[in-house]
Amino acid sequence: METVRLAVSILFLAGLSAAVVYAALSVISLHAFLKEKPRTAQVWPALSLLKPIRGVSESLEANLRTMLGQDYPEFEVLFGFQDPDDPAISLVETLCAEYPEVRTEIVRAGEARGPNRKACVLKELARRARHDIFVISDQDMRVGRRYLRAVAAEFEDPRVGLTTLPYRTTEARGVGAVFEALAVDADFIPSALVAKRLEGLTFALGATMAPRRAALAAIGGFEALEDFLADDYELGNRIHNAGYRITLCPYFVTNVVDAASLRSFFLHQLRWNRGYRVCRPTGYLGSVLMNGMVFAVGLALVTGWWQAIPGWLAVRLFTAREILRALGVREEWWLAFVPLKDVINFALWLLALRGNTVWWGGDRFVLHPDGRMQPA
Repeated sequence: METVRLAVSILFLAGLSAAVVYAALSVISLHAFLKEKPRTAQVWPALSLLKPIRGVSESLEANLRTMLGQDYPEFEVLFGFQDPDDPAISLVETLCAEYPEVRTEIVRAGEARGPNRKACVLKELARRARHDIFVISDQDMRVGRRYLRAVAAEFEDPRVGLTTLPYRTTEARGVGAVFEALAVDADFIPSALVAKRLEGLTFALGATMAPRRAALAAIGGFEALEDFLADDYELGNRIHNAGYRITLCPYFVTNVVDAASLRSFFLHQLRWNRGYRVCRPTGYLGSVLMNGMVFAVGLALVTGWWQAIPGWLAVRLFTAREILRALGVREEWWLAFVPLKDVINFALWLLALRGNTVWWGGDRFVLHPDGRMQPA
């Protein structure tokens, strides 16, 4: 029994040590990335912005205005809707009339052929786009006026097949929205930067994905993604495997989280975790090292070293504060929610190890081991 107890103690101590190292590396990786400057270009290629939209949110108008008001020589914006009666269409029509200098088009994509409605809409938008570099962003993203210049400069290198952008959340209303914001700012973005630092970028972030038309064609277009849950991961990973470079553009966009309930946070994160598990199973298992509280509590229970718990909390809150400050998040009171969010995250991590059901856009799907999904 003593041998088993010692072995378990060593296991928990090793896990806690790894969590501390990871927490430090996440801060180091973020600060190193923030020192990078957006590139400049000699030639500004024409761009096609592809905007799939579903429904009207509180922030939608303000978000779309930042896309239409870009400081860029030549670009077009194609707005895609699956539902021909979507209430957001009238808002988009009004906005397009306010920006006559920008070429815009409203595309009604029609019935989706696959369960990933976003990929189905993007397929139709890409077919109608005039230019050879696509810039795709979700409707909850808000950007600065030089956003397109930062994206376009990445394509000075002809080997680049796709560039993607990091994002941060600086506004959140309600506990569910705060948890969602912390999941992005304190967890996901640092983890992506650590992955970039250690292995290079082999996937895309959904906040902005900008592929070349040729790179997209090389992987079979958006048609190839219509059955998959994690279209952002699949798009980037397939372009990477086709021999193109993927870059992470050093320009942050803002994820505007409208009021979110705890239920919507839970279902979104469960979907994200199960998607991560099927896309990167080894990485998903290893991601438990991001949650040092698990190992601190285990070490305390086995050895009686209860100082491990406040010790880990001190590390976690300090590094989370450093990350939020570096990202320009002023709401430091969010830190009070970090321990509870980490407990919820571990519960989600365990839940995602089993089960294959996800909810997306109010619909229920069955997720298969290869990342494909089908309506439940």
